[in-house]
Amino acid sequence: MVYEEFIEEVLQQVNVLMKGEYSVSKRIIEKNNNNQRTALLIRKKDDHIVPTIYLEEFFTQYKNGDDIKSISQDIIALYQKACDLRPEPIAQFLEFEEMREKIYYRIVNYKKNQKQLEKMVYRPFLDLAITFHCMVHQSDQNVQSIAITKEMLSYWEITSEELWEIAQDNTPNLLEGKICLMKDLLKEMYHNHAISAEQSIVDVIEANRCEPMYILTNVFGVNGAAVVLYPKLLKKVSKALDTDLILLPSSIHEWIVIPKSFGEQAYLQQMVQEINATEVAEEEVLSDTIYQYNRKQDVLEIACAQISHSSMN
Repeated sequence: MVYEEFIEEVLQQVNVLMKGEYSVSKRIIEKNNNNQRTALLIRKKDDHIVPTIYLEEFFTQYKNGDDIKSISQDIIALYQKACDLRPEPIAQFLEFEEMREKIYYRIVNYKKNQKQLEKMVYRPFLDLAITFHCMVHQSDQNVQSIAITKEMLSYWEITSEELWEIAQDNTPNLLEGKICLMKDLLKEMYHNHAISAEQSIVDVIEANRCEPMYILTNVFGVNGAAVVLYPKLLKKVSKALDTDLILLPSSIHEWIVIPKSFGEQAYLQQMVQEINATEVAEEEVLSDTIYQYNRKQDVLEIACAQISHSSMN
């Protein structure tokens, strides 16, 4: 069975299991880096916000031997669980004062997201783009959010610079930075070994000077690459290591941080490109570029060339 046929059969089976009391449909969702994914939407009458259930993973289950009915039951269970985490009514998102303290930023690849950025408020940063979002639900496991569009900014009657200032204040508090050793991440022990980047950078580095590779992310490990924008964070890391830094974009979720003297830049650049091409999901790639932090100037820049774009859109 091809993927398109699988989708149609799942839609029919979910509709049968829900006894026709819900509207069941599919939708193509635009994701990061101009990627598209197919989602199933289950909607009750008058629902404004519904869970987005991506079907690619379920197709893998089907190819591994699961039948359509059991997969559809899994989808319904996921829908019901997601409904328990449903955020506040959508009208709340339209009110600036209600959302002010929930505004935060992420960073994505500028070139690969130009189509999506046309509708979004963003701020160019090197060869990347800083995007802005409203956090609508937060738990120990995940963060749910909506992107802030130019239309929303107009409705709120605030400027893009004001939005940037608000996000600068909020993001480090909403999504606290974390630092851990690379070896712990590779051992899949990240959540047990992550240590607050804001509070314990010196302790971690002093205890592990023989381990030159560190991971910078946020407390959730999701969209954690934005931590490089946190005030004084890179300065603390650089001071603790007593050197300038090289930052390798592992994904949109984290950075690999190493002393500048560790490895040839040409080799590191090639390594990042190869890993992005073979190991990182396309929608999670941040950049093929490597970056350096100059501690004297307190500046993060592209290691091999300077790239800039127009100011905030």
